[in-house]
Amino acid sequence: MAGKTSPPQGLILRVDNRLLHGQVLLGWGEGWPADEIWLVSDRIVSDSLECELYTDAIPGNIDGGVLSLNEAAEKWRSLPEVDTNILVVLESISDLLLLLEKGMMPIEAGLGNQEVHKGKHVYLKELRLDNDDLEVLEKVCSIGIPLVIRPLPHSVAIEVKV
Repeated sequence: MAGKTSPPQGLILRVDNRLLHGQVLLGWGEGWPADEIWLVSDRIVSDSLECELYTDAIPGNIDGGVLSLNEAAEKWRSLPEVDTNILVVLESISDLLLLLEKGMMPIEAGLGNQEVHKGKHVYLKELRLDNDDLEVLEKVCSIGIPLVIRPLPHSVAIEVKV
């Protein structure tokens, strides 16, 4: 189903296994525009070199960095109110559910590229899901967060219903 052609202001969680790449940094960072970009990954936060590389990739006019799941949830809870655009990029659908369970309530959760693995079925060119992913997405949808596929901020959102 087609949706709005531009995301609203606030917090957006985006699952994209490519993490911070041109489409995210330029399309979302500059095009939305994002005031902050948080790359949230327990795996990456444990590697100081990877953290530095990803942090350096964020354009200079946008705040952000690499956070663990717990750090992101705590930072979110400590914000007095959200009057900025914050894009949170996650590696996995399971991390999306974990952040929702920790109290992060975005205006939209977006599904970007999901890599090919044995047992994953192609739903769209860049969206491959297995039964575990579908189970997690059912839980995400039950929370009531809009779940969409939106390659770029001004693309028409395709609502995901599981």
